[in-house]
Amino acid sequence: MLISKKISELKIKKYSFMLIVSVLLVALFIVFGAAWSSNAVNIYDEEKVFNVKTKQSTVADVLKEADVTLYDFDRVEPDLDSAVRNNMNIIINRASLVKIIEDGIPVEYYSSANTVEGVLNQTWYTLADYDSINPALDAQVTDGMEIDINRALQIYLYDENSESEEPKTAFTCAKTVGDFITEQGIILSDGDDVNLENYVKLKNNMKIKISRVVVKYEEETKIINFGKVTRET
Repeated sequence: MLISKKISELKIKKYSFMLIVSVLLVALFIVFGAAWSSNAVNIYDEEKVFNVKTKQSTVADVLKEADVTLYDFDRVEPDLDSAVRNNMNIIINRASLVKIIEDGIPVEYYSSANTVEGVLNQTWYTLADYDSINPALDAQVTDGMEIDINRALQIYLYDENSESEEPKTAFTCAKTVGDFITEQGIILSDGDDVNLENYVKLKNNMKIKISRVVVKYEEETKIINFGKVTRET
């Protein structure tokens, strides 16, 4: 009985050992299999497309392996530390050099945005009511693009032709007094006077006063005495 019991214990230990070894082998197979398996990855770099097979584990490693160089301000989707999976698409948005000119003051930026609105969001520019921008917010960004922002000015217009004695408040992106008067559709007659010359540059809260020439007509009555005319018959 004692011998039989020992044999049974040995068999149990043997089976337990074999079970542990089997589990370890399966685990190692999974780990090494995953490490050595290749994933198909598509890299979209502007107009270039790369289809690669890779054993790398992160997006950054895949790009490095594919000799794809990233520069400051380039944007990659998904993030560089994202895990690689089979049939993954990696999209690279290259940064473009754009010049934002705000009220005549130029500043250059690198932006990976696709539209003008995206550039403004990345560079922390905001547009207020009545501000003007060129090109339009939905325009596609190109390298070397210039984006003009003109901030609207508040102008107080006094016009003697107005029925109200209060000034008209207008918002404009015009640059000079003359441009503003034309923009407002104001017609000046001979003799009308503007307190500022046409070439004067507009400033915020500027007051423009138009004095109108008043033409007065006086009615004059004259009495004409006609002499008596005698007609011969």
